[in-house]
Amino acid sequence: MHGGLKFLVLLVLFLLAAPHIEGRTLFETDFNEGFDESKWVVLGNPKIEVVEDKTAPRHGPKVLIVDNDASIMGIYVRDLVFEDGIIEILWRDVDVAGNPDRDADGPLFARADIEQSVQKRMWVGYVMELDADSGFHVNVGDGVQAPVLAIRPDLRTTGEWNWIKWRLEGELLQLKTWDADEPEPEEWMLEARDNTYSSGEVGIQVWSGKIHVAFFRVTDLEGPHPVGLKGMLPILWSELKER
Repeated sequence: MHGGLKFLVLLVLFLLAAPHIEGRTLFETDFNEGFDESKWVVLGNPKIEVVEDKTAPRHGPKVLIVDNDASIMGIYVRDLVFEDGIIEILWRDVDVAGNPDRDADGPLFARADIEQSVQKRMWVGYVMELDADSGFHVNVGDGVQAPVLAIRPDLRTTGEWNWIKWRLEGELLQLKTWDADEPEPEEWMLEARDNTYSSGEVGIQVWSGKIHVAFFRVTDLEGPHPVGLKGMLPILWSELKER
């Protein structure tokens, strides 16, 4: 078959398959364009502001400040029902170094029932925290209490920038955290199994403190950056030249 015809055949096959390829990044922001209220819902009465923080690595210098007293609060992604996927956040606990009692008790929640959470003034869904006191843990909230599913007391917030990645697939919950200037570790640091919640809201939470957020992303289980037509053309052309 002529080379040009081969390329057209490969291109047609890809276009036929393309409608079945789902976008992998469900939501992503680095806040450099500000806090887009059309994409978020604010729960409670936190102070929310976008400011410059030149210490922010990779992303930034614009960061989101979320400051909250001891009450339930969150900002969650509007019109996104989260089931299985991966949540990533680049953040730091702003006040904890000077005052450990002001650790943020955050920063993520997933598969949450917001209406029930507001009524009961306690999370109904999954919540994870990287604390100065109790450490790195994931909990299942039922509106009355939030039993710990898995915990690492040796991993605690220090006020420095770090990453948290949280993977949820069915009843399996997996989490890891690492310093922003270090490579991502291969192994998950927390693992738990629980089938209480299968879907709900996803977002950022602070119980009693202040955080800076430089990056937040939600993807499906395949991870970010879907391969689109533009990205596929060099691959197709490379394959064609090898034939």
